Amino acid sequence: MTYCPCLVGRELIGAGGDCRVYRVNYMGEECALRIPSADARLLDDYFENNKGRTLPTQLDVYDRDLKAFEYEIKVWRELSDRARGSVVKLLDSGNTPIRWAVMELAERDFSERIRGGEASLYDFMSLLKDLEAIHKLGIVHLDIKPSNIRWASRKWRFSDFDNAEFEGDCRCGKSTLGFTAPEQLKGGATDRSTDIYQMGCLLYCIIRKDPKGVPVTGPEMSGIRPDIGKVLSKCLAEDPYCRYQSVKDLFADIMAIVYGKPPELAPDQGGNGTGSAKADWSVSPSRGSSVSASAGRTPFKRNPDAYWHYDEATKNLTIGGEGPMDDFGIFDDKPWLVGIVERATVLPGITSIGNGAFQRCASLQSITIPSSVKSIGKYAFYSCTSLQSITIPSSVTSIGEEAFAYCKSLQSITIPSGVTSIGYSAFSGCDSLRQISVDEGNSTYVSAGGCLYSNLTLTHLRDSIS
Repeated sequence: MTYCPCLVGRELIGAGGDCRVYRVNYMGEECALRIPSADARLLDDYFENNKGRTLPTQLDVYDRDLKAFEYEIKVWRELSDRARGSVVKLLDSGNTPIRWAVMELAERDFSERIRGGEASLYDFMSLLKDLEAIHKLGIVHLDIKPSNIRWASRKWRFSDFDNAEFEGDCRCGKSTLGFTAPEQLKGGATDRSTDIYQMGCLLYCIIRKDPKGVPVTGPEMSGIRPDIGKVLSKCLAEDPYCRYQSVKDLFADIMAIVYGKPPELAPDQGGNGTGSAKADWSVSPSRGSSVSASAGRTPFKRNPDAYWHYDEATKNLTIGGEGPMDDFGIFDDKPWLVGIVERATVLPGITSIGNGAFQRCASLQSITIPSSVKSIGKYAFYSCTSLQSITIPSSVTSIGEEAFAYCKSLQSITIPSGVTSIGYSAFSGCDSLRQISVDEGNSTYVSAGGCLYSNLTLTHLRDSIS
């Protein structure tokens, strides 16, 4: 498509110095239409002075503005195609009769989460992984700030790429006060270390619960935990060569803090909150619990009587306490890092495996479930691709939908006698699953020929087993 869609009846949902954003219906979906502010004013003037007339094929947009817009779209499309899980996706774009871009709808920005005190190191770590994906494509963002991180497709994603560039192009774009790196202020060359500086500004915002960025006078380090202060100082070093040289290195030090190991850093770049300053900010999981510096037991948000603890040496996750685990949405971040847990132990006293509890724990090889557990939630082990076997205790009465879906290494499973409910597609996509058995005494289910059937309806549980 080359002609701007949905110019009539559009609803303004956002406006800044650079652009206006409208809610539109595009190809049957609710999306966002982004128009540069200068073009939007041209459009307003045209409609004001030409009431009743149709829109012309082209309005007078400056050539240099068109070139800048075309560059932005080139970068954005590259990211949408090759790092789609990390950015707000571009759906369509054009420059007739004005410059425009249609993107997925993303009304909330990260500022709200920061102001509410809900932003955490886990949000920050997730964004670091997204930034790493962007850098792998040879692209730097150069305008990282809370308002340029938006909630889309159930995840915080980077947006607004009018300042982004392919490394080496050195377009010297503008940035935002409070997030501007020293080299940007001087009009110097920018690179990945500029993004590292701006991520440091974002971390400062999370700590201070204020989305305005770093003050002109510099960060106020009093009251900040020493280990966090050291990371901040390294991110915000004036000399780009004194900063972290890769997102991966920054991620490693943040992860060390989360799991209780102080980062090993070079000497301080300035004040870092050491000495008698008392820390007023502790690492808090995205679900709201607090993580102590000693990496002790961490209570769940909804059920503080239950807790989790991760042992980095053994890569074992322990779930203990009393009552149910918290539930997690299919796109929610877990308090633990799903990519590094290899073993899990659920202690007696826990009564349920929560929805999405171990979803996408691709390294999880084994789990111990006690007889106190009565239910396994939906998506509980979804896409645990390294899980080869699991023993479900006889106390379990229900297994949620897609609970073991896409556990591609799972070879056999036994349904206990007490199970009376198995959700739709509980075992779909389990390519290696060759044997499914049902304990004697189960009056609800039977197995035959490697498939599972319900005695209640005498119908095959569709997609229960591949």
